[in-house]
Amino acid sequence: MASEIRSKVSVDAEYYKQLGQPLVLLSLVVLAGVVQKIWASVFLH
Repeated sequence: MASEIRSKVSVDAEYYKQLGQPLVLLSLVVLAGVVQKIWASVFLH
């Protein structure tokens, strides 16, 4: 049972590594947009 879980976790880790880079880029873009909105709302008032 534990070995099954472990192998599944390693498969998931590989999958998320492949998925990870685009997700990181996307989250950085989203974060930049949010920061820009906050920046604008702070400095335009």
